[in-house]
Amino acid sequence: MKLFTLLNTRPVHQADKLNELVIQQGGQSINCPTIEIQWLAISDNEFVGCRPFDKAIFTSVNSVLGWYRFQQKLSSEAKKLFSQTEFYAIGKATQEKGLELGLEIKTLSQKQFDSEHFLAHEKMLAIKGQQIAIFKGEGGRSLIEETLTSRGAAVKLFDVYQRKIAPFCVSEWDRFLKSSSPVLLLSSLESWQNLASGLLQENINVLTSKEELIQAEFWLGITTTVVMSQRIADSMISQGWKWPITVVETQSNQGIVKAIQESVDK
Repeated sequence: MKLFTLLNTRPVHQADKLNELVIQQGGQSINCPTIEIQWLAISDNEFVGCRPFDKAIFTSVNSVLGWYRFQQKLSSEAKKLFSQTEFYAIGKATQEKGLELGLEIKTLSQKQFDSEHFLAHEKMLAIKGQQIAIFKGEGGRSLIEETLTSRGAAVKLFDVYQRKIAPFCVSEWDRFLKSSSPVLLLSSLESWQNLASGLLQENINVLTSKEELIQAEFWLGITTTVVMSQRIADSMISQGWKWPITVVETQSNQGIVKAIQESVDK
């Protein structure tokens, strides 16, 4: 396999395991986080009027970490609401983090770890009358909440973190462009948008719009851009993206490395 360099745009606390896998495969990884995570507290007041939860859904690794940080501070009465709860993760990495922290958590797919496939599973169809908690970041998609509510569930949202734009990593980006077989990882649309904003700011005297940025010649030197879903790829293409792009088939660290290997070895 050819040597490659990954620009890992994940938040720093999520990057380590993927970086280790990359190194095991003979590559190197450069951390260039585009998102910073700020934790939000959960208080007992948020559980007033809630029945015991039948299911709890974690939308990301950060949602598991946010819940873990604050659940230990909750009253015994609030904790009892989750004593018989079934815990679910949208993604494989989210499940792995939950298991690592001692949370019995399941996924509903072996390959496609996205909201659409999660909601299509039979476990999420017959949920009328159930009380369901969703642990998530502030903002983001409302698909899960809206779908489960339309199916008759009582849904309670808990925002346990918020995302902020990370300062643009100028030196890391320059080092990445000069590296061997550079591969860019974008784990979300927000990651792409933040990267684009940083690049525009750094090239403010040269590039005046996102359209000009997408046409910039430096993309030509990047082997491929790896994205976590077809939805991200479609959005970028609709914005005028014309450069090589690889969609991860299995949304996990192992799936990312496999996608990189196949792209680099073409």
